[in-house]
Amino acid sequence: MTRHTTNLFARGFFLSISLCLDLGLVNVAVLKTGIERGMRDAALLGIGSTAGDFVYFALAAGGAAAVVSIPAVRWTLWLS
Repeated sequence: MTRHTTNLFARGFFLSISLCLDLGLVNVAVLKTGIERGMRDAALLGIGSTAGDFVYFALAAGGAAAVVSIPAVRWTLWLS
């Protein structure tokens, strides 16, 4: 690869990464914690956030399953 091709590839790669990287509230908190307190605390914050998301998902899936188990709801969803 020539230098121009490599530079063009790198620019395209970083452009695609910048479009895909979503800096949400938790991501910013992890980055800030990593800068201020170190990698260990940032990793613990990320693991805690993942555990919280998993609990939220499990409760939401269980609630949806409970609602869909009601025959009137199933019939309404089937008819619509």
